[in-house]
Amino acid sequence: LRSPAARPPLAPVLLDVVLVVAFLALTFLLGAFPLKDTDFWWHLRTGDLIRQTGQVPHTDLYTFTVPDHPWIDLHWAYQVALSWGFARSGVVGLNLAKCAITCVALLLLVTTRRRDWPVWVMLLSWLPALLVLGGRMYVRPETLTLLYLAIDLAIFLHWDRHPALALLLPLVQVAWVNSQGLFVLGPILLSFALIDALLRSGSLSPGRRRWWRIVGLATFL
Repeated sequence: LRSPAARPPLAPVLLDVVLVVAFLALTFLLGAFPLKDTDFWWHLRTGDLIRQTGQVPHTDLYTFTVPDHPWIDLHWAYQVALSWGFARSGVVGLNLAKCAITCVALLLLVTTRRRDWPVWVMLLSWLPALLVLGGRMYVRPETLTLLYLAIDLAIFLHWDRHPALALLLPLVQVAWVNSQGLFVLGPILLSFALIDALLRSGSLSPGRRRWWRIVGLATFL
């Protein structure tokens, strides 16, 4: 247990919490706009068909100039979730869910930091990116990609002391590869994280063997 003298003062911690909550509230509000993206409807229709037939389509159902053309539906899991959500809460519910998922992703990103990084500096640095993201915060599968990216980055920051977190990476990748086409970013980020771990001092010392075994297993999976 920390001694009372070693514990951080309560006021700065509360200020950090208030700043993060305000940042997330701004994120939510930026995403609360009427449905604009017309791709929503063919994703929804495909999700309805998958739920009705129990099968993922393998041919193009919509482009009349190439009937029965082979089609790999990379978004089928997202489309099933979209269909299920629409049936229960409509567009309004899906819009709110989109805002909530984006907030969770950004919460992971802004709190995934080293302890010596001031929260207010991180949030200030994030504001330009947040404003750009606000113009793209549609009900689209990219919302899930943002969440998967945030989870991966959170794991990479903490896996040095908690290597078992790496075993979550295959689960994230399975979800990602079945819901959005940018799943290739997962292995790319993992490669950079492994290079970073390898270049650190003492990375191949005997004490790191257990770490490499766990992370190596996760990488293989």
